[in-house]
Amino acid sequence: MYRNCEHWLRKLALPHYLRKLDDARKWAPNWFDYPEAVTLVQALWLMWEQMRLDGPQAILVFYRGYFYPMMDRLTGPEGPFHAFGATTNPQLPEPWATTAAPAGNFPRRRTSLANWSYRTPRSGMGKVPGDAVPRMPLRGGEGTVASAHDGFSEVA
Repeated sequence: MYRNCEHWLRKLALPHYLRKLDDARKWAPNWFDYPEAVTLVQALWLMWEQMRLDGPQAILVFYRGYFYPMMDRLTGPEGPFHAFGATTNPQLPEPWATTAAPAGNFPRRRTSLANWSYRTPRSGMGKVPGDAVPRMPLRGGEGTVASAHDGFSEVA
């Protein structure tokens, strides 16, 4: 339905999330320069595209369970825009240090989704999910659920 996450954000998400911006709620017009924001917007868009096909009840679940909590988190005092002010290039904190997980700790799941890319200020071009959303079995073996994580596993 929407070409990409930016199209979805401009045409659906932001018009449906009208909030007053103040010290407690921040938004950066250059949201695409914030890797955390890109990840959340991309995931919300993918979840929307999947759930809209599942009918009105799924759309309500999307808003209640994903959209409002994630948008509140994205724009809240602990979100990626917490230091946004009058500058268009805020100094972002560095990512936390990590230790590599033991080999085999996170088995790689092969998908055919290698055609999408997006730009972030630190990574340049990275691979992200494509036209189809990978599906994973639900616990208990009943049905499947869209998985945005699988598509992001290849990001450099």
